[in-house]
Amino acid sequence: MWVSSLAQRTNAKLWWAIFAISVLSFIITIQILGQIFFINRTESMPRGIYVKRTKSNIEFNDVIVFYFNEFKGNLIKHVAAISPSEFCFDEEASLWVDGFPIAQINIEKYPGKKPNQSQCQRLMADEILVLGDHPNSYDSRYFGPIKLKCLVAQVELLWEF
Repeated sequence: MWVSSLAQRTNAKLWWAIFAISVLSFIITIQILGQIFFINRTESMPRGIYVKRTKSNIEFNDVIVFYFNEFKGNLIKHVAAISPSEFCFDEEASLWVDGFPIAQINIEKYPGKKPNQSQCQRLMADEILVLGDHPNSYDSRYFGPIKLKCLVAQVELLWEF
């Protein structure tokens, strides 16, 4: 009985060692090949693992990863508008793109973001608007357009948690 218990512990240690070596190998491979996989843990987009796409042009509704300086990290969002689209915020805290309402500012969560009057702006050639799926997503409703130079990758959901 004691031998069986010892064998089980040895077997468990061996499996943990194999698991640890596999994870370490995976991390080293990703560092060598560049960023291919991205993990989203927030509610703003489906939680899961996203994989980099090889597509080069940015289009409406693409899912992208971009570096957000305010957080000193990456965010994952949908592309809501591209240049030369015009976007507007109205007095009711709605975001409009090319004359269509697409999102609402959450004024309970971000009370200082409600505009006093309608404001419109045309996206520059190097700008895009981004939105998350969740109504509380922190996105272009609050920080405005992002520059294309901040784009890290276009991605698609590989595995949802």
